[in-house]
Amino acid sequence: MASDPTESFARPRVAAGALFFDHLGRGMMVVPSYKDYLDIPGGYIEHGETPTQAAAREVKEELGITPPIGRLLVVDWAPNPSEGDKQLFSSTGECSTRTGWTRSSSTQPS
Repeated sequence: MASDPTESFARPRVAAGALFFDHLGRGMMVVPSYKDYLDIPGGYIEHGETPTQAAAREVKEELGITPPIGRLLVVDWAPNPSEGDKQLFSSTGECSTRTGWTRSSSTQPS
């Protein structure tokens, strides 16, 4: 019997996040209680979710807001010896200008 060709396929964990910038072009970073470093709002994609749905859910969980999640900016491959390979989807996010946070743009500095 032939071996299963899918045995050699990568099986990464998949995560999604949103990048927010304020009116001065500064990127928003969060300090999750379960990490010892700064990160963008986001987390692992659950079964049946799209990256956009996961980013929206994670932003609501971490920040308590429900801003529109915009276009996909980048997909990254992030090998991690302790957690295994990850595929990361990062999208734009938009918050009210009343709070000072606005839609992110690839032309704004981070």
